[in-house]
Amino acid sequence: MSAGNGATAIDVGAAIRAALPELYTLAEAAARLRMGQSTLRGLARRKKIGSTRSGNRLVFTAADLAQYLAAGRIEPAREQGRAR
Repeated sequence: MSAGNGATAIDVGAAIRAALPELYTLAEAAARLRMGQSTLRGLARRKKIGSTRSGNRLVFTAADLAQYLAAGRIEPAREQGRAR
């Protein structure tokens, strides 16, 4: 799209959406983590998972969910060879 003076118009809305993280509602985040909404709300209240208030609503970023999952990850034990 040309502005007539050789400059290219920028879709400001698209630029803002690209810069902001995707937000998940409490219901969406709970479904992604496969847990109940009350469980997730409690984790957020106890600061076990990152969250943000958007007005009166509790929302989560993809990074919040990923960090929560990474913190609870248990690495598999390495098999040790048997001595004979």
